[in-house]
Amino acid sequence: MKIVEITNRIYISDQQWKKEIKNNVYPDDRSRAAVAEISPDDFLFLADDSNGQASDRALQYGQFDNEKFTSDWLPTLDITIDGKVYDHEGRARATMIKKSNISKMPIILRLPANNRVKSKDEFPNIITQQSGSKAKRINIKELLSYNSTNPFK
Repeated sequence: MKIVEITNRIYISDQQWKKEIKNNVYPDDRSRAAVAEISPDDFLFLADDSNGQASDRALQYGQFDNEKFTSDWLPTLDITIDGKVYDHEGRARATMIKKSNISKMPIILRLPANNRVKSKDEFPNIITQQSGSKAKRINIKELLSYNSTNPFK
């Protein structure tokens, strides 16, 4: 994934956008994923890190560098249809982004394969912590579909 930082924000390439669509949209154009832009703090609040591994990996990786993430997927929160986080990917990246004083980052919210929706309005936008009961309202930018356009150019 080609990530380019411009004015304290992260942008994603059209090539990466197409990969996300390919992996999350089905032939009937129903989707199991949406993209949002949230603060690294919100991502870290929602994704469990009970062992402190993300901070350790972020220290190991060093300073946030867009080129290091060229082949990575977007940070992802796997959620139930009710909006409860049950898995995640990207805490180390979120930690590095936070330390670089970047205020917002694009993420993928992904439903289980058997929960596909047709419109952005059907997608959960109140997301509950992986280990806890506190929740955050997330502004869904775009439901991934064959007709969606990259809102993070």
